[in-house]
Amino acid sequence: RDLSEERKSVFRSTIFPMDTALLKGSGIREFSEEISDIIRPQ
Repeated sequence: RDLSEERKSVFRSTIFPMDTALLKGSGIREFSEEISDIIRPQ
């Protein structure tokens, strides 16, 4: 499926890190830390 030209900020890669502009305010960093704490309790 082709993405329209209007949607240039779509993040679809699981290999490369997310762009910092998209990461800011997304809550993904906090979410990943919470998941890590559940998986690897200290």
